[in-house]
Amino acid sequence: MGRKGGTRDEFAAVFYRRDRFEVLDFDHFWPSDTPLLIGSATWGDTVTRMVTWAEFRDRRTGRVFYHVDHQSHNARVRSAELMLRRVRGFKAGVPVVLTGDFNAAAGKSEPYTVLTGDDAFADTWETAERRGPASNTVGGWKPPVPDGDRIDWILSRDRDRHLRGERPVPLRPLTGRRPPDRGLTSARTISAPRARPAPPGHILGAEVRRKERDVAAHMTPEEFRRYGRQVVDWIADYQERIEKYPVLSQARPGEVLASLPVHPPEQGEGYENVLADLERVVMPGITHWQHPSFFAYFPANASGPAILGDLLSAGLGVQGMLWATSPACTELETRMADWMAELLGLPAKFRSDGPGGGVIEDSASSASLVAILAALERASGGRAGRDGLTGRHTLYVSSQTHSSLEKAAKITGIGTARVRTVDVDPRTLAMDPAHLDALIAEDAAAGLVPTLVCATIGTTSTTAVDPVAAVGEVCRRHGVWLHVDAAYAGVAAVCPELRWLNDGLAEYADSYATNPHKWLLTNFDCNLLWVADRAPLTGALSILPEYLRNQATESGAVIDYRDWQIPLGRRFRALKLWSVIRWYGAEGLREHIRTGVALAQRLAGWIRDEPGFVLFDHHPLSLVCFRPAWDGLPEDEADAATLRLMERLNASGDLYLTHTKAGGRVLLRMAIGAPATREEHVRSAWRRIVEETRAIERETAR
Repeated sequence: MGRKGGTRDEFAAVFYRRDRFEVLDFDHFWPSDTPLLIGSATWGDTVTRMVTWAEFRDRRTGRVFYHVDHQSHNARVRSAELMLRRVRGFKAGVPVVLTGDFNAAAGKSEPYTVLTGDDAFADTWETAERRGPASNTVGGWKPPVPDGDRIDWILSRDRDRHLRGERPVPLRPLTGRRPPDRGLTSARTISAPRARPAPPGHILGAEVRRKERDVAAHMTPEEFRRYGRQVVDWIADYQERIEKYPVLSQARPGEVLASLPVHPPEQGEGYENVLADLERVVMPGITHWQHPSFFAYFPANASGPAILGDLLSAGLGVQGMLWATSPACTELETRMADWMAELLGLPAKFRSDGPGGGVIEDSASSASLVAILAALERASGGRAGRDGLTGRHTLYVSSQTHSSLEKAAKITGIGTARVRTVDVDPRTLAMDPAHLDALIAEDAAAGLVPTLVCATIGTTSTTAVDPVAAVGEVCRRHGVWLHVDAAYAGVAAVCPELRWLNDGLAEYADSYATNPHKWLLTNFDCNLLWVADRAPLTGALSILPEYLRNQATESGAVIDYRDWQIPLGRRFRALKLWSVIRWYGAEGLREHIRTGVALAQRLAGWIRDEPGFVLFDHHPLSLVCFRPAWDGLPEDEADAATLRLMERLNASGDLYLTHTKAGGRVLLRMAIGAPATREEHVRSAWRRIVEETRAIERETAR
C-alpha cells in the first residue's frame, strides 16, 4: 500500500521482533531477513504480498493475539470476519490487529483498520516513516532493524491524506483507549466468530503456552505441520538462492562455536528460534555442496525426491535391524538393491534371488570394512572371527586406492604393516597386475595369507580405472578375495555406453560397492554393497542374542540386514533411493550422468586449447585434472604457485576446487556433477581460473 510522491518513500508493513514474538501459525508467509513482516508494499506496478493472517505469542507475557491483513492472495475474502473464520482454532476474546482493505466489496475503502481487544499491547505500538530517495530494497527502502522489546510498526498514511500531500499524524502509543481518527482509519470493534472446538492436544492460542508447562511438551501434530511447512519452505528457498552464497564457507575457526551458548537451555523454546539461529549461526559456517560452482572432492548430490524420502524415513522412525522389526524396511531395501543392479548392468550373481545380494551401507568405507571381514572369514575358515587374527593376513592396494582401506586394516587388526602397495601404470595410474601377482606370490611363499585385493573403478585422485579383469585373474589364481571399490564412478554404468566400467565384474568380483550419494541424486548416506556369496559376510558378522531371536529369523526365510553391517541399528535408507528412482526413472538418471560427462569433456577441451596449461590426459568421466604450466619456474615453486592459485580462487567464494598429486606434480581437480551445474557455471569457473592464473604470472614476473 506504499506510494511514492516527490521524494517521499512510504511502505505499509508491520514488523514483529522474532526474539520476543513467537509465530504460532500463519498463512501465505513471506520470509524476511529482519523480523517477521506483515502487510503489503506497492512500488510502481510491483506489489509484494505477504502474510494473510498470523497468530503470535508474546514470549514475555505468554499472551496470544492475531494479526490479519487483507492485502494478500485471498482476493475474494472481503471482510475480517470471513478471514478470521479461516483461522484454525480461532477463539473469541483473543486480541486482533487488522490491516488492509476489508470493506472494498461494500464500496468503502479502509486502507488501515486497527482493532484490539486488549490494552496490554497498546503501549508497544508506534509508527515510523522515512523520507528521501528510494533504495534498492523491498517497498523502496530498507526498514530499520528494530531495537528494544517492542512491536515495530511502519505504517504509511491514509490514502486521501497522501493524495492531498498532507503530513500524516502518527498513531501514538495507545494508553487504554482507542486511537482518534487523525487521518488514519479509527479503530473499530468486530464480533469475533464463534470459536470452533479445539482438537485434543491443540496448543494454538492461549490454552496451553510453553512457559506454563511443567515439563517439556512434545511437538504436537499441529505444531509439526506448522513448523514442517516452514522447514520445507526454507529448504526450497535455499535451493533457489544458493548461488548467492560463497561456495566455500568464509567462517574462521571457532566463529560458529563462539555464536553458540556455552550451556544448553533449561526450558524449551519455539522452533522458529531454531530457524532464526540457522540463518544467524549455522549458515555462515556452511560450505555449499549443492552450489552449481562446487567442483571440489566428488559431488555429494542432494535432490528433492531424496530429501523427501529422508523426511519420510525420519517421520516413520523405523529401526530396521531385523526383518521382524519392519518387514517393509528390509524388503524395500532388497528390491532397491536388485533395481540398482539391473540399472547398472551388474552380473546376476549380485541379485537377491541367488546366493549373493545387496545391502545399503552408510558409505564405501564401511563397505570396504565389511568386505575385509568377509574375506577374513573365508580365508581363515571362520577362525579369524572365533579365535582372532594371527597377524599373517595381507591386503593389496595401489597408491591410488582410497585411504579407507588402510584404516580398515587398522580396525580389523590386520595392521598397516600387512598392507601391500601395488605399482601403477605411470600414465594412467591404474594398478599393475604383474606386480600384484609378484607380491602375492612372495607373501604366500613367506607363509603369509593373502586375503583381499581392492581394485578401484574411478580413483579419488584422478578417476583412474584399475584393470579389473586382469587383476581378477591374479586373485583367482591365488584364491584371494577381490573387492571392487567403485564409490564414485560405479553409478555411471547406468548409461549403457559407460558399461565398460563393469568389465571383469561378472567373472571375478567377490564384492562390489558404489555410492548413489555421490553422483546419482541421492542424499548422503547411501552406499550399495553387493556380494557374490553372502555366507562369508553373515558368518563374519552374525551374532544372535536371546533378545533378538524371533520366528521369522529362525525360519531362514528372511534377510536380517543387521548381519550385513557393523552396527545393529539401521535406518530406512531405501526410502530415499526408491523416491529418486521413481521420480527420475532410468532416463532421468542417465541424463544427469551424461550431462556431467559432457561438461567435463568440454572443460578438458578448453584447457587443452588454452596456452600455458597442462591437461592430465585421463578424464573418462566428470573429473578433470590440470595445472598451469608456470613456464620458467622450478617444479617446487610451480607447485606452490598452483596451490596459491587454488587458495585464492576458493577464498573468492566464486568456486571451490581441491588438488591432488600425480607424477610428482600438484594438479587441480575439477569435479562436475552437482544437480544445478550448467555449462555457464563451468565456463565461468574456467574464466576465473585463467584470469587468476594470469594475475599470478604477472606478479611472479615483477
